[in-house]
Amino acid sequence: MDEFLSIINQLQGSSISSQWLDLLELYNDIDQHSHLFTTTLDISCPPSCGTCCEHFIPDVTYLEGSLIAAYLLFIKKDASLISLMDPTYEGEGCPLYNKEEAYHCQIYPVRTMVCRLFGAAPSKTKYNTPIFRKCKYNSDASQKSLIESGEIIEKVKEIQTMQDASSRLNSLVLDTSTTSLPDAVHTAINHLSFIASYLSVKEDPLDRPDPSSPVAV
Repeated sequence: MDEFLSIINQLQGSSISSQWLDLLELYNDIDQHSHLFTTTLDISCPPSCGTCCEHFIPDVTYLEGSLIAAYLLFIKKDASLISLMDPTYEGEGCPLYNKEEAYHCQIYPVRTMVCRLFGAAPSKTKYNTPIFRKCKYNSDASQKSLIESGEIIEKVKEIQTMQDASSRLNSLVLDTSTTSLPDAVHTAINHLSFIASYLSVKEDPLDRPDPSSPVAV
């Protein structure tokens, strides 16, 4: 992520760069909690599994979408990926999932909060206690289908539920509404295209002759 942090540094002082830093800090903390939770309780997905991504399109906040948009515009610089961010997309799975690649996700460093939590964090019961249910796509019979609150509380030193993480994300934004990932990223790309002119490399990162063309928006 050093390359991305360099771009944020070039935009230092802007509200969006500050929000991105806050979001990346939250993501890092989520990843640490998820790692602790899954390693402590011996939870894992099958190798190279991406079945959840084949059947799910996350709803995300504008902030999450803008981070992905910036990554696509300024790091990946891939017009073919930009073109996948169509607000009318009606496919069954995430358009940024690539079944042919070993690790599947084409935006893994900036993947959304729900992508980080799914299958790797407990949820909260109505009694405000943690509980974990194995992903329905996880065919590994050795994995427990349910881990009760007592075992989680006893074994996991620091517990962060999905609801806890969601509350932390909402605290970072004024608008907590969500839209589908393609729609949110599409909107953010339109808003962020002008930023290219403020970066040290003045050329448009996609070398787009017409910023209003279908590929650019």
